[in-house]
Amino acid sequence: MKGFYSLFSDSAQELKSIRTLTVTGMMMALALVLRHLAIQITPDIRISFAFLPVIVIAMLYGPVVGGMSSIAVDFLGYIISDAKIREYSLVLATVHIIAGIIYGLFLYRKEIDFMRIILSRVTVVLICDMLLTSIIIYVSYVNKNFNFRVASDLHGFWVWLTPRITKSLLQLPFDLILACIVVPSAIQAYKRVGKHYIG
Repeated sequence: MKGFYSLFSDSAQELKSIRTLTVTGMMMALALVLRHLAIQITPDIRISFAFLPVIVIAMLYGPVVGGMSSIAVDFLGYIISDAKIREYSLVLATVHIIAGIIYGLFLYRKEIDFMRIILSRVTVVLICDMLLTSIIIYVSYVNKNFNFRVASDLHGFWVWLTPRITKSLLQLPFDLILACIVVPSAIQAYKRVGKHYIG
């Protein structure tokens, strides 16, 4: 249990480093560009690869920095977006924090292999995208009177949810391929730059 909590304390300590802030800032800028290039299919379905820089941040600096950067990208992306479909939701923002934390828990100070990268992304897609985000959007915007115990409400929810699940499952292989390319490449680049400045 001590090791679990140390991931958070060590990650919080990373915020004292100028390198952490610099690299995180650059990765966040890249995430904002990718977020801007997202394809909005419907008000509730969007294809985006802005998660890739967030994974890199969480891998390098842990769950605290990962969670903070993830919500910062979401908020700044909303502020600079020309097409605001809905008002900003603090409840949905917490899901972004959870996603950054999950990436950090899987990847921070771990021996990085493809399985860890895949598991981190699959976990975020299942918990954050398919479950939490879907429920929050539906009960906040689609059906504010939604009741899990009412069969017709539950049927309506599943009908609405099906395209989101389909989109997530179709996009997931591309997410995994990109993550398995980007994350190891980021590690190597970070190590090369680190050796250059240390040496």
